[in-house]
Amino acid sequence: MLSGDAFVESRTAEVTLQEAEPAAVDLLLSHMYGGAIDVPLPLVPQLYGLADQYQVRSDLAGQLLAWLAAARLVPGALCGMLPAAHRLCARACEASLYAQAAAALGQVCRLPGFACWPLELVQAVARRAPFGEALGAVAAWMKAHEQRQQEEEQTYQQRPQKDAQPPEQQRQERQQEGVAAEEACDQGEQEQGSRPHDDERRRERLDCWRRERLDCWRQLLGSFDSSKATLEDLRGVRQLLGEGGGGSSSAGSPVGGGSGGSGGFGDGGGGEVPGLREWLLDAYDGLCGRQQLQLEGRRVRTPQPR
Repeated sequence: MLSGDAFVESRTAEVTLQEAEPAAVDLLLSHMYGGAIDVPLPLVPQLYGLADQYQVRSDLAGQLLAWLAAARLVPGALCGMLPAAHRLCARACEASLYAQAAAALGQVCRLPGFACWPLELVQAVARRAPFGEALGAVAAWMKAHEQRQQEEEQTYQQRPQKDAQPPEQQRQERQQEGVAAEEACDQGEQEQGSRPHDDERRRERLDCWRRERLDCWRQLLGSFDSSKATLEDLRGVRQLLGEGGGGSSSAGSPVGGGSGGSGGFGDGGGGEVPGLREWLLDAYDGLCGRQQLQLEGRRVRTPQPR
């Protein structure tokens, strides 16, 4: 016989649903026991995920999927629901929700919840949106992402401030708390010895943050097809470059990038977004090629004077 905890659920008739909203579980159970349910919009993806995962015999999953694919949602509802739908209801997103969000991206990107979207969702919507709106939304998302990272770093840097106090002040504080001065001195020496390790961990965190940021930019730039960019699109890129780099983009250079500054396309580390120069050069090359074909076509159609 086997013993242990492997059959706890079968003995106790208890089932644990990981990462499931209690309200969605209640709705699923009510439906399974024959009750009529009224599903709030934010819980539709969660309920669909549960019904699909546990293969509910009724057509609940199919009905929810069809409803999601056919629903026409306002920007606020899309912004709040899409992260869960992206994770649980890929078919409904591909059928309708991504396109709806792309059509309203100019409004969606201004909502607070947009900053919490995962990178893959931003890409999926951006590649379906008009170029100018997609570019502005991507820049807004990256700016919010960078601000969150900077806030986390500031919080992390504030932690050792108390440890960096002079040993005498540390001893006085510990004496007030009823701790012996000798123990406080020993503790202060240990903390002094740990500071180099704290600095090293801080540098590692900053390096990891920079790598993550550059990787995000590479993936987001991959959402845009440079061969279809228009002159207005490229002017929008140059404008964002100027905003991100403190107005340092050159009017005479299509790839004059920003540096030093945060937000837009500027790199807080003093460099440019990786791959952006190449993307812009490809875009300008494609634009020139299309214009050349148009000019050649006009020459062919224009009758020559006799």
